[in-house]
Amino acid sequence: MAEDWVRLDFRNRIPGMLDAPVYDYDGQPLEGPQAYTQVLAQLYYSPEGPYALAPVSNPMAFGAGTNAGYWEPFDPAVSAEVTLPGATVGREIFYEIRVLEWLPIAPFGEYVTEGRSPTYRVVVTNTAMTLAGLESFRLEPEPLRIRREGNQVVIEWNSRGARYYTLYAASSLVPSAPWYPVFWSSNYAPAGTVFSVTNTVTDTAQFYRLWRSR
Repeated sequence: MAEDWVRLDFRNRIPGMLDAPVYDYDGQPLEGPQAYTQVLAQLYYSPEGPYALAPVSNPMAFGAGTNAGYWEPFDPAVSAEVTLPGATVGREIFYEIRVLEWLPIAPFGEYVTEGRSPTYRVVVTNTAMTLAGLESFRLEPEPLRIRREGNQVVIEWNSRGARYYTLYAASSLVPSAPWYPVFWSSNYAPAGTVFSVTNTVTDTAQFYRLWRSR
């Protein structure tokens, strides 16, 4: 049937056609090989709507050096085709790119979604497609939640599996203001683990920011 033959070239760099690198939390091109983990890209797709997205590709590792920001394969001669079930010419489809990190958490390791592209809505115009229209995107760090309980300030965030977290505080946002650590963690925790830090309310303003590293 026709839907069996719709293919997508699943790469974010095609010379002369597409160049959409992915950036890490610090704004640098995302590198796959890390000291303790591996970062990968996976295609999520649906012909039904954005509510039904499901993985249709294997996770593909990001590169390093000149290949940082791009996922494999890096050789244009190597096929990167992915079949899109249910896709037919003239039909609307939906897809997004998800960035996964493999964490060495016992007993078997764990994949964690670190970020994702916007969801794209396109019409199939050919049985051979590319990710034309894909734009670069950047991973966003875990958002902080801050609330007051009596004379205490509670700062929380949900882990996405970073190896290192450090919470910093400062009394001013002027460039010369010092930031000092009020909490740090150096062990992997399962994705979704809630980190909670409590500080006493002061008469002066306090600002917080979270540093994370693989």
